[in-house]
Amino acid sequence: MQPDTIKVGMVGLGLVSTAHLKGYQSHPRAEVVAICDSDSARVERFARAHGIRESYSSYEQMLRDAD
Repeated sequence: MQPDTIKVGMVGLGLVSTAHLKGYQSHPRAEVVAICDSDSARVERFARAHGIRESYSSYEQMLRDAD
């Protein structure tokens, strides 16, 4: 992680989530650190597929607990 890195928590893993993730990954100062979706199975699959360590099914919990 670079100094001035912007940490991102994505909420909602619908149809455009992969495109959004790629956009964040292409930015040198952005890092996706957490994801959230009400469908816990979807969150687990997405996290595993993209190497995202923090995953939540509640955005309130993500905002409270995520790095």
